Amino acid sequence: MDNVLNIRDATLDDLTEISSLHVRCWQHAYRGILDQTYLDSLRPEVFARYHEPRLSTTNVDQPFLVAVQDSQIVAFTRAGPTRPKSPTGDPLPGEPHKRFSAEIFAIYVSPELIGRGIGRKIWSATLDRLRNRGHQSFCVWVLTENASGRRFYERVGGIAGEESEITLAGTAYRQLLYGWPA
Repeated sequence: MDNVLNIRDATLDDLTEISSLHVRCWQHAYRGILDQTYLDSLRPEVFARYHEPRLSTTNVDQPFLVAVQDSQIVAFTRAGPTRPKSPTGDPLPGEPHKRFSAEIFAIYVSPELIGRGIGRKIWSATLDRLRNRGHQSFCVWVLTENASGRRFYERVGGIAGEESEITLAGTAYRQLLYGWPA
């Protein structure tokens, strides 16, 4: 094991690994927060259908990065211009798309590697990509009950803002905005 971490753009060849990692991360991070039956039903194929269009085309304004260690994807992020609604269509208060030019849509680290600095490194690389594209203010939504996610965003300088709802599998959950103003 060389333990060297390489952060690079994700490609369509990464689809299977990203999708599997995404499921594992959700099942770990959201245990006790999201409905367990829903978490148990998650399958990589569903996440693959979600990620494939984002990996099939090059969208320079939406960086999609992976962190690779020992030839395995151990983390990924996806970001882009701030959305006016949640990914499931729920309204967002405070018009974050008018206050923050970029949003981090996803950041996930392999559960067994949490706490080793991988999250901070891929976070920093993602913000660098966004800044290189002219973005100076950022936001991210996190489930309100996700204490470890909230601690991470606070450690990297996020300022807690308004709460909203996001609907997943027919159930509404509270989410909290963290922002990094310009």
